[in-house]
Amino acid sequence: MLKGQDMKKGLSTQRNNSIRPVGAQGDLRSVVTLVAVLVSLVAIVFGSIYSFAKAIKDGENTDPSNGNVSDAAKIPADITVLSEENLQKIEEFNLQLSLLDERIVEIDGNIEKNKATPEEKIAHKSLYDEKASLLLEKLALCKTYKDTCVTWAQETRDLLAEPIGEYEKYYEMYKERLSLMYEIGLPSSGDVFESSKTVMDLVMGNFYIGDIERYDEELAKKVAELYGVVEDGLGNVKYYLAMSETYADLHKKTEEDFFDTVNKGYKYLSDKTLDPDCYNLLVNMLPGEVQSMKKLVSEARDKADIKPSASVKYAFPASESLFYTDYIETAHGSRYVWSEALGKYVNLFHSGIDISTSDSLSDVLACADGTVIYSGYYGLRGYTVVLLHKNGVATVYSGCSSTAVSLGDTVSLGDKIAVSGMSGNAQYFGFTLEMFDQSGSVDPAEHIKMPDVSLG
Repeated sequence: MLKGQDMKKGLSTQRNNSIRPVGAQGDLRSVVTLVAVLVSLVAIVFGSIYSFAKAIKDGENTDPSNGNVSDAAKIPADITVLSEENLQKIEEFNLQLSLLDERIVEIDGNIEKNKATPEEKIAHKSLYDEKASLLLEKLALCKTYKDTCVTWAQETRDLLAEPIGEYEKYYEMYKERLSLMYEIGLPSSGDVFESSKTVMDLVMGNFYIGDIERYDEELAKKVAELYGVVEDGLGNVKYYLAMSETYADLHKKTEEDFFDTVNKGYKYLSDKTLDPDCYNLLVNMLPGEVQSMKKLVSEARDKADIKPSASVKYAFPASESLFYTDYIETAHGSRYVWSEALGKYVNLFHSGIDISTSDSLSDVLACADGTVIYSGYYGLRGYTVVLLHKNGVATVYSGCSSTAVSLGDTVSLGDKIAVSGMSGNAQYFGFTLEMFDQSGSVDPAEHIKMPDVSLG
């Protein structure tokens, strides 16, 4: 039987012997325990990595500046480079102008040829009129192209508004990032290793550094991309405006050529430069011109559905604000014209009313609803438009620089049908208005309300 003190000692020895490894069995248990600890540690680390990677994927903790680079405005694709469509149009513009210039050069060559007979000299005037008409067409094209390029420039500016705003925003963010990096320095992986107290600190530190670097690279790429878009767009604006200036300069030069051609044509067919035989031929041709027009109207009237009793509303064929106060130069009927060549006054029947425009290239308007039965160059009348109205009356607009309608067109009161000028045997800028009914030439002033001015 053991005493109490000996009993306590025996129990203690027994307890210690029960938990102490014995031989190889004890070593195995130690290894298993260590492996379990390492597995737990690895599980914790990889669990943290997975959670952090998922956060990155979900867009969390990816932007040190609390922004998101991927949310930048969508860049308009049509201003990243000079629009191919616009380039093609500019090529077409220049091609049209080149074709016109070829025709003008060809006419210049014909003008240089000597005209011997009176008939040839009178017909020669049509070459100046044709050249003037082509120059007028070129003027219109230059204005259209100039305005189109200005429109493209404005449209490009509008498209650039959002990219410029985005560029400024991200550029400011980029500058702030560079400033921050300069102030605190960007730690390296070695810095993180030295400062890490645990494996978790090391892993998370390197992940954070990598995330910052990715963010900075993305931000720098976005800034560069937006800068390229803005530079390309501004380059387009500059190009369009430069082309607009080119067409404006060409318009100015063409306008000078136009008036020079018109003046040369006028001098060529004026009394002071023609010999008596040529002038007599010109005077003798005028009545025939009136009869020719009467025949043209009569043939068109026979083919049309005419109602002589139909009511037709007439109006003055141009905007009164575009004319001089004394713009009605000559009235319908007989008039005496001094001839330098013949040395006397010649009585010529005037079949219309001459209207002189203060704006050399103003619109000629239809004085009533009607159908175009002629549009083009008509002998001594020059560029002419003839309208047949439903009551059988025809109105003739001649001496124009160009026509704006085609044979068979239907026009309404006030529609533009031509541009005023000085073609044919006209002696000043404007146009001549004539009217023909079933009996022949009639005075337009009897049917159309004229402005309150005296007739010459």
